[in-house]
Amino acid sequence: MKQINIELNNIIDLKRVVDYIFKQEWQFLYLNGDLGAGKTTLTKLIAKELGIKENVVSPTFNKMKIYDNLVHIDAYNLKGDLESFEDYFEDKKVIIEWSNNLVLDYKNVLCVDIKFDENGNRNYKIWKEN
Repeated sequence: MKQINIELNNIIDLKRVVDYIFKQEWQFLYLNGDLGAGKTTLTKLIAKELGIKENVVSPTFNKMKIYDNLVHIDAYNLKGDLESFEDYFEDKKVIIEWSNNLVLDYKNVLCVDIKFDENGNRNYKIWKEN
């Protein structure tokens, strides 16, 4: 899979990004972007697509939230690796916000970088890793 870019000028169009993500094969989703870029909002829509009915919130202070078929990790304040979390990953999708703060070597990874352009639009750069 080559890298693709999706530009959105409103959050309502975010379903396009979610649809693209679900057309890819992945277990791990690495999300990176500035504060307020929409990493948790994207995670909420992915969780909804996975059938999760619970309110998905950022696990910033808990570091990790576990749902039926999703593990959601906020690595903003983490360093190193996720070895202590790995027992929860089996048979689940794993979304890692701020993954660039960690040293990760997982297989079946999809990466998403979210950047704002000069007009305030969000640009989603999506690519498959390993």
